Amino acid sequence: MCEGFWACISPDAWLQTFGTIIGAFLGTLLAGFISLHLYLKKQKDQTKNETRGFKRKFILHYYAKTKTVLAIAKDISFASEPSYIRHEALYVLINDLKKYYLREVEPVTPIDLHPYFEEIYMKLVNIQTFTKYTSKSGIPPKTMEMLGVDTIVKESIEAIEGTIDQLQTVVEEKY
Repeated sequence: MCEGFWACISPDAWLQTFGTIIGAFLGTLLAGFISLHLYLKKQKDQTKNETRGFKRKFILHYYAKTKTVLAIAKDISFASEPSYIRHEALYVLINDLKKYYLREVEPVTPIDLHPYFEEIYMKLVNIQTFTKYTSKSGIPPKTMEMLGVDTIVKESIEAIEGTIDQLQTVVEEKY
């Protein structure tokens, strides 16, 4: 007969107990590494797909639309006799561009590119405000000239062009 609980446990029971504990630990560790690897791979693929979606939406649509709106804005003079139809058309185009950005591009835009888009958005709002104001207000062209509206709008257009070209370069290099 054996005396005491621990003395009565056979060596093969000890071996089986420690083997089970070590096996369970190694199995859990292996499962954890596999799960981590699969998670990181999924994250990488998801980021890649999001970047691809952003790049497509930016390059194919937003960049081209912005350039078109800027070309139209350059043709309009705010210090001459206002053309209600042209100003209203520019207002609608800028509005569509802002909506497209907010619905399609902004949700997939990488966080490091948001400052570029914020600057473009603010300048577009600036141009849009002057466009709406001059087309509806009936302010004489001489007053607009004195206020420097043409200069402000042209500076906004140049700032947007510079920013959009800078953004294009960053997107091509990074994404």
